[in-house]
Amino acid sequence: RRWQVSVGEPLSALPWVPAGPSEASVRAVALVAEKVHLLPGQRWDLMGDDAPAGAYLGFLLKGRLKVNLSVLGTIQTIESGNLIPEEVFVEFGADMFADTSCEGYRVRRCEFELAVSADPLAQRWIWGFRLREKEIRERLRGKLTGSRGLLGAVVPHPRDREIQTWGAHHRVLSGRAAGLREAQSQELCA
Repeated sequence: RRWQVSVGEPLSALPWVPAGPSEASVRAVALVAEKVHLLPGQRWDLMGDDAPAGAYLGFLLKGRLKVNLSVLGTIQTIESGNLIPEEVFVEFGADMFADTSCEGYRVRRCEFELAVSADPLAQRWIWGFRLREKEIRERLRGKLTGSRGLLGAVVPHPRDREIQTWGAHHRVLSGRAAGLREAQSQELCA
């Protein structure tokens, strides 16, 4: 962890966060960040809002992750240098697996917020960070919502057979009724 704190990982390693390891907030986040190493095929254990310690922020510094959603398989990849809002994936029931060897970090959101609020220098970059996080969340929610809709179209409804049987029966009865109406109208005309 000394090395982690001295270089300020994970924040100082993200190209879109203009903060260096000399800032107190960057060092504080590095101190509480849990390092995650994954080999190809290993699962990133996601933590949602209902986890005992609350929600986590993940940071992927090296490698590539695959996002899988139920029977659909891989719906997206996450490249290195990205933020991973874990609770969004948990909300949609998605899983993440390493596509290549990965190195990342995860930080409890409450500890991240505490570290950032305690350092006045963090005001230089935190609003850009929050904007980027919001964009990532919205993009992920859109992708996962669309995938969930696709999943609803692929997975049969539990009552599909009954609905199809009713539809076929309804068509037969409608055909009979049309035939009876036609026969009655011909009788009336004759």
